[in-house]
Amino acid sequence: MLEQLEAIYGQALGELDGIADSAVLTEWERRYLGKKGEVTQLLRSTGKLPKEDRAAFGQRANVIKNEL
Repeated sequence: MLEQLEAIYGQALGELDGIADSAVLTEWERRYLGKKGEVTQLLRSTGKLPKEDRAAFGQRANVIKNEL
Protein backbone atom coordinates (compact mmCIF):
# COMPACT_ATOMS: atom_id res chain seq x y z
CA MET A 1 0.00 0.00 0.00
CA LEU A 2 2.95 2.31 0.59
CA GLU A 3 3.98 1.78 -3.04
CA GLN A 4 0.48 2.75 -4.15
CA LEU A 5 0.67 5.90 -2.01
CA GLU A 6 4.02 6.88 -3.50
CA ALA A 7 2.68 6.28 -7.02
CA ILE A 8 -0.31 8.53 -6.36
CA TYR A 9 2.02 11.16 -4.92
CA GLY A 10 4.20 11.13 -8.03
CA GLN A 11 1.18 11.27 -10.31
CA ALA A 12 -0.37 14.15 -8.35
CA LEU A 13 2.84 16.17 -8.45
CA GLY A 14 3.18 15.57 -12.18
CA GLU A 15 -0.35 16.77 -12.82
CA LEU A 16 0.09 19.75 -10.51
CA ASP A 17 2.97 21.08 -12.61
CA GLY A 18 0.72 21.38 -15.65
CA ILE A 19 -2.19 23.18 -14.00
CA ALA A 20 -2.71 26.77 -15.11
CA ASP A 21 -6.43 27.23 -14.39
CA SER A 22 -8.10 27.59 -10.99
CA ALA A 23 -10.99 25.33 -12.01
CA VAL A 24 -8.55 22.57 -12.94
CA LEU A 25 -6.70 23.11 -9.66
CA THR A 26 -9.94 22.73 -7.73
CA GLU A 27 -10.70 19.49 -9.57
CA TRP A 28 -7.14 18.24 -8.89
CA GLU A 29 -7.54 19.01 -5.19
CA ARG A 30 -10.88 17.20 -5.09
CA ARG A 31 -9.42 14.19 -6.92
CA TYR A 32 -6.48 13.72 -4.57
CA LEU A 33 -7.37 15.40 -1.27
CA GLY A 34 -11.15 15.65 -1.27
CA LYS A 35 -13.59 13.64 0.80
CA LYS A 36 -13.42 10.78 -1.71
CA GLY A 37 -9.95 11.61 -2.97
CA GLU A 38 -7.28 9.03 -3.65
CA VAL A 39 -5.02 10.01 -0.74
CA THR A 40 -7.98 10.25 1.62
CA GLN A 41 -9.17 6.77 0.63
CA LEU A 42 -5.75 5.30 1.35
CA LEU A 43 -5.65 7.00 4.74
CA ARG A 44 -9.02 5.46 5.57
CA SER A 45 -7.73 2.00 4.74
CA THR A 46 -4.80 2.28 7.16
CA GLY A 47 -6.68 0.04 9.60
CA LYS A 48 -6.44 -2.86 7.15
CA LEU A 49 -2.66 -2.86 7.39
CA PRO A 50 -0.77 -5.06 9.84
CA LYS A 51 -0.28 -3.26 13.15
CA GLU A 52 3.49 -2.96 12.69
CA ASP A 53 3.08 -1.20 9.32
CA ARG A 54 0.37 1.29 10.30
CA ALA A 55 2.55 3.90 11.98
CA ALA A 56 5.04 4.21 9.13
CA PHE A 57 2.28 4.28 6.51
CA GLY A 58 0.24 6.85 8.42
CA GLN A 59 3.23 9.12 8.95
CA ARG A 60 4.20 9.02 5.28
CA ALA A 61 0.60 9.52 4.15
CA ASN A 62 0.22 12.58 6.37
CA VAL A 63 3.48 14.06 5.07
CA ILE A 64 2.33 13.53 1.49
CA LYS A 65 -1.11 15.01 2.21
CA ASN A 66 0.48 18.11 3.76
CA GLU A 67 2.96 18.51 0.89
CA LEU A 68 0.19 18.33 -1.69
